[in-house]
Amino acid sequence: MLDLEVTLEELFHGSIREVEYTRIVVNEDEASLLEEKVTRDIHVRPGWRTGTRIVFDKAGNQGKDKILSDVIVYLVELPHQRYFRDGNDLRMKIEVDLLVALCGGDITVTSIDDTPIRIEETNVIKPGSSRNIPGFGMPIAGDLTTRGDLHLDYFVNFPIDMDLARREMIASALKSRQKKPAVPTTLIGVTGFDPKHRFVGHTSKETAPEEPLNFFITEEFLTT
Repeated sequence: MLDLEVTLEELFHGSIREVEYTRIVVNEDEASLLEEKVTRDIHVRPGWRTGTRIVFDKAGNQGKDKILSDVIVYLVELPHQRYFRDGNDLRMKIEVDLLVALCGGDITVTSIDDTPIRIEETNVIKPGSSRNIPGFGMPIAGDLTTRGDLHLDYFVNFPIDMDLARREMIASALKSRQKKPAVPTTLIGVTGFDPKHRFVGHTSKETAPEEPLNFFITEEFLTT
């Protein structure tokens, strides 16, 4: 059994690869055994994937009964820098800044066959959302007229820091504002979390909790 490492581009376009192995055969004296090197060509077909098995019939080791065994080669797909294969589909991570995520903009990507694709996003891009581009995935083995899809998985790059003026501009531009609480509270500017601090901001005389409270706001987006 042999493993043949192939790139995603080879599995897209197809290629001819050469494998070399050593087998044991019966010597001419029909009593002893010897080793010999064998070279075989493999025609990698578009759409093949990891685990595809190629069998060379009676091309392996030979026992004293003079019967040759088969040679089995398994394809192993190498990791790709830009794409992750999901069946016949491809997935690609796309990073967008906060401006594009909120206001929209043009996003240009290159498909695996080097075709430039321009996407005009006009809606808000939510963290974890994705865009599906039909027909730009991997070819389907046995039906080269059909291809899978390309999925763009969006990741929004939020700014690490922002001055007060920019924050006020964004706050004034957003129509949806958080309602003020009915109970009187003390406004505290938070610049970081110090585990040494206790619960801050009480307006009553209640005793602060012994341990600081951590608040987490999470939003999960599920894509298929």
